[in-house]
Amino acid sequence: MLRNKLASQNITLKSAFDALLKCNEDLYPNINFLFKILCTLPVSTACLERSFSSLKRIKSYLRNTISEKRQMV
Repeated sequence: MLRNKLASQNITLKSAFDALLKCNEDLYPNINFLFKILCTLPVSTACLERSFSSLKRIKSYLRNTISEKRQMV
């Protein structure tokens, strides 16, 4: 319904933020909520990749220090 309404008004959307601004929250509450989520999602996965990189270093250290008596760091 929203797409048909925008097409009838000759409105073209270039980004998710444009769609959020054009979407009436009272008429389309669920669609508006989804556009809000879409606008706040991170574009890259750099943070996730950094955490896996740190995890790899920690696991390597723990594997290299396995012995009868494990040293607590």
